[in-house]
Amino acid sequence: MQSSVIAALLALGQGAAPLRPAAPPATGCVPADSTAVALAGRLVRRTYAGPPNYSDTARGDSIERGWYLELAAPVCLPGTDTTRVVQLIVPPEMYRRHGAWVGQRVVATGALLSAETGHHHTPVLLAVRELRLSSSAR
Repeated sequence: MQSSVIAALLALGQGAAPLRPAAPPATGCVPADSTAVALAGRLVRRTYAGPPNYSDTARGDSIERGWYLELAAPVCLPGTDTTRVVQLIVPPEMYRRHGAWVGQRVVATGALLSAETGHHHTPVLLAVRELRLSSSAR
């Protein structure tokens, strides 16, 4: 499992610009207080039912569209056993700037958050500070 964690997860050193592989915690999971992690995978757009019932857009629920990261390998994140998909919280300008990257392999860097509302569609989310094409996507 540790090799899959290393393959899917890179940690940032405080203030360091380049990404470097990090040894996973002894449990094999990313620490719950991870405020600077980089996850690699395929950037995808998904649609879910929103308010009022979060169940069926054909019956009147609003549509919630967003970006998600399909991880290159399963990773253990806080609040999950393992996961392959993480919802991304992305600033509006990042949607405009990187919209053409949907479907490509990327590295998303940011802080991990636990799902708290019906608008959160994965157990763990990543508040994205930086998004870049993966070197394997070029």
